[in-house]
Amino acid sequence: MLIDGRTVPSRQVIETDVCIVGAGAAGITLARALRGQQVRVALLESGSSWPRPKTQALYRGRNVGRDYFALDGCRVRTFGGSTQRWGGWCRALDADDFEERSWIAESGWPFGREELEKYYPEARALCQLVVTRGDLDHGPPIPRRPRLGMHSQLQTVMYEFSPPTHFGHTYRADLEAASNVTVYLYSNVVAFEGKERGGPVTAAAVKTLSGRDWRVEARVFVLATGGIENPRILLASRGVQAEGLGNENDLVGRYFMEHVHVRLGCFVPSRADTNLSLYVQGRRSVRRPLGALAVTIPERHARGLYGFSAAFFPPRRRSVASVLHRQARQPPQWMLHGISIARAGVLGFGLRVVDKFVRTALEAGSTRSFLHAEDGDHPAGHPVVYEIMGRGEQTPLRDSRVTIRPEQDRLGMPMSQLDWQVNPADLRNIRESLEIIGKGLASNGAGTVYLPDDPDAVWAERIMGSWHHMGTTRMHSDPRRGVVDADSRMHIAPNVFVSGSSVFPTGGFANPTLTIVALALRIRDALLKDFRAPVVTAAPAAADQPPVMPLTPS
Repeated sequence: MLIDGRTVPSRQVIETDVCIVGAGAAGITLARALRGQQVRVALLESGSSWPRPKTQALYRGRNVGRDYFALDGCRVRTFGGSTQRWGGWCRALDADDFEERSWIAESGWPFGREELEKYYPEARALCQLVVTRGDLDHGPPIPRRPRLGMHSQLQTVMYEFSPPTHFGHTYRADLEAASNVTVYLYSNVVAFEGKERGGPVTAAAVKTLSGRDWRVEARVFVLATGGIENPRILLASRGVQAEGLGNENDLVGRYFMEHVHVRLGCFVPSRADTNLSLYVQGRRSVRRPLGALAVTIPERHARGLYGFSAAFFPPRRRSVASVLHRQARQPPQWMLHGISIARAGVLGFGLRVVDKFVRTALEAGSTRSFLHAEDGDHPAGHPVVYEIMGRGEQTPLRDSRVTIRPEQDRLGMPMSQLDWQVNPADLRNIRESLEIIGKGLASNGAGTVYLPDDPDAVWAERIMGSWHHMGTTRMHSDPRRGVVDADSRMHIAPNVFVSGSSVFPTGGFANPTLTIVALALRIRDALLKDFRAPVVTAAPAAADQPPVMPLTPS
């Protein structure tokens, strides 16, 4: 059932068993996974089926750190959340992403990848991927194409692609038909309430832009509003804890991470007829995965490196110097990816609105190559140049954080402030990883990687994010080092779960959506144990078909 929250009378109290806040990939996955179970579920969503300027404007905040997207332009406040705008990129985290790595402070999840292996197949089905079982890295690419990284220190890693699945559109009918699930649209949670510090949360306070205010009382709450909004709601929940719910150790909002994206340089294949289509970004589909080059896990550990992968943009018939010069002078394409929906309105949703002006152009220097004596000259007769796009893991930084400001939005809720910081070690990781990739490609005769002079300085200026907000309610078994425990349950309030990539202690280099969905399914199991309810799962759906996974016997 779907209800317009603006029709709920003010001061009404809605009672339920489970209250899920946020109807993005995580919230919809969990609500759908609970349909048919012996629990009543209320799913609260701020928006409706399509972005509305006044609702989207509730995301507005301030950036005080590195250049970043406007905060109202890098999430979508609708039923379905940001899956309405994602590109469908899917990849499971690597095994070492879960490990404590001595060269990365605050690394390590409280469980290994094998714990999520139980949930990745169902998550792949929900994302409507062709490969729903196993790991695409361990099998041939689909369709079969030659792999470039044939070297002892290199590997080809694969990204799968969802259609992409709009979770709101795809699973709306399932939630409407579920007798135990009620979806409330236009319903904004502004704070959690409780009776005593360290006790259970008793209610979620809800306001609408039409002026209504009401409450939802539940036995269990799940916060699933994203890596910026999750800490904002917790920090604004000061009725019991003056410092904000769960912030007794000053951790809520800290360790904000992104996946650092940067155009790194050029690659020129040794042969003009080399087939690199597997590695070239472009129009992708469920049947056209993308290959990327990465350093092998043993080599990463031996050198103290962490997650990084590199793929190519479509070839250009230009010189290496001209491509590097263009890379240095033009803004990253990611600057065009941020959409200020609040300012552009509904009609502007499909438009790319540039949220900031082009930065001061950098002067391009000369080029250098790996294992080639030529000073930047690519092989004569082969004028095809590929641009390299790198995606790197970011180390957790305590001072990279989300806080709240004195200014309030139209609901009276404090606005967000983001101070995104990048560790200089992240640049070292990119440079050394790319050096290994470049030397490997040169030694096996595949081609040459070219970089600008002083690449660290150029890349430091040009690093951008990708809407992947991670780490701000991090997971750790020790409450002094994490906001939630291994089950995604808040240490201070055991009847509150936090879902989404905000619980990631580290983020690897894989896009987070697939793991977000897997973790939401894992919360289902932990939550149902609280109610002593049976957990019923089903096999993934057939390829290319919307998955049908009933959770109760027919």
